[in-house]
Amino acid sequence: MTSPQYSRWNQRTAMTRSAVAGAALSVVRFTTLVAVVAVDREAPLAWDISWHRWALDHRDPRLVAVAIVVTTTGTGPVAYALAALAGVLGRRNRPWWYGALTAVIVLAGFQLFRWSLSAVIARRRPAVADWAWQASGLAMPSGHATTSAVVALFLCVALMRGRYRPVVQV
Repeated sequence: MTSPQYSRWNQRTAMTRSAVAGAALSVVRFTTLVAVVAVDREAPLAWDISWHRWALDHRDPRLVAVAIVVTTTGTGPVAYALAALAGVLGRRNRPWWYGALTAVIVLAGFQLFRWSLSAVIARRRPAVADWAWQASGLAMPSGHATTSAVVALFLCVALMRGRYRPVVQV
């Protein structure tokens, strides 16, 4: 019979391996997409055009309102506040402000990387007439999508780290 501590360790190791494998697969997929887009920066991809057309043809004002809320929370103070919260929740043996500050600095680092990658790819946005909300800068990688994904990752890691903390330390 295995001890509860050993089975918990196996579960944690399996989850860590799964997370690393998922992250590696995501990096490969993103790199492939960047390479495909970088080959022809000016012309949208065929499937990109069809999805864009479908979205315009099926635009519902209620869904546009929801999309605007989601988009605006993916940038600016809300995203940084959530990153700081994740840093506070995920800290171990550090003051609360250390976790918050670390998460905000790492998010800013991701933003710098995104801006650099965006400058290299230099993909223009679709026509302004098709926009549901204002946007600035280049189209890929998307600022609000990147920020939202990084903050979601921070929150998931913070919540998973908290899951394995002992309730009472002996």
